[in-house]
Amino acid sequence: STPLTTGWIGLWAKRNLALPYIFEVRDLWPDAPIQVGVIQSPILKKLLFRFEKKIYRHALKIVALSPGIAESIREKSPASQVSIIPNFADTDFFQPTAKKSETTLHSLGLNSAFTIAYAGAIGKVNAVDELLMLAEMAVSEGLDYQFVVMGKGTGLESLQDKVKIKKLKNFTILPFGNKEKVRDLLSVADMAFVSFAHLPVLKTNSPNKFFDAIAAGKSVLVNHKGWVYQMVKNHNLGIYFNPSAPEESFEKLKALSENPRLLAQYQKNARELAEKYFSHQIAVQKLLAVLYPERFGKSTSDEAYILTA
Repeated sequence: STPLTTGWIGLWAKRNLALPYIFEVRDLWPDAPIQVGVIQSPILKKLLFRFEKKIYRHALKIVALSPGIAESIREKSPASQVSIIPNFADTDFFQPTAKKSETTLHSLGLNSAFTIAYAGAIGKVNAVDELLMLAEMAVSEGLDYQFVVMGKGTGLESLQDKVKIKKLKNFTILPFGNKEKVRDLLSVADMAFVSFAHLPVLKTNSPNKFFDAIAAGKSVLVNHKGWVYQMVKNHNLGIYFNPSAPEESFEKLKALSENPRLLAQYQKNARELAEKYFSHQIAVQKLLAVLYPERFGKSTSDEAYILTA
């Protein structure tokens, strides 16, 4: 999943072909669309929650991408076998860079200034526009910072309009790019922005952009207190950006930009975390343990809880 209707395939296969299915949950549905306000009908909510439980109940096993998702599933379906296998960080494709490539900077229309990058969806739940607050403060203090967003979505036009209205020359919006383009952007960034709207269900999310960032050895600026925030905090990866107190967050950002050694340590910590917990080899081993426990042993996917301790 998502969406939740993906579960129909598993239910159909079990009923008609006698095939068991393993259900992977990447986002909590219907919780997410309900909290966002897309689904408001009480009757529809009741039907969707009933359908969700049915999918969990009939699944042979369930794979959750984060501890928060796993906890929610266990509360709704206590009898289900739930394992945690987070997104993997592609540590082969993304590599830390010691120096920003002039060629890459030129191709993206950027300079070598302190750079915070966001690569991903630009929608209602992504809160990318919160980055504008930091860009405005950088301008007001005359700091040579660079804020870059690469992506597309329903919020793109609104974001572009806000940048124009605020006349932010330090804020660049690049067209949606493939994985190679994301790698190029991260290679010349100092920090990666990981953001979501401030809804309880979104704290459980396991965003690809975070795992790409740590694989690339980038410090992280996170705007929500979910399990990603816990990893950033516990493993010294970067800074929490509180949109309710942007000045305080900006001072921390400013201090980090003026301390190359600390920034380099955060970046080193990010890459080490990716290699230690989230390489694709680890993810595959955990999946094999879910599929064939008698051969590969008990799944170690609950190790993800260590990261939030």
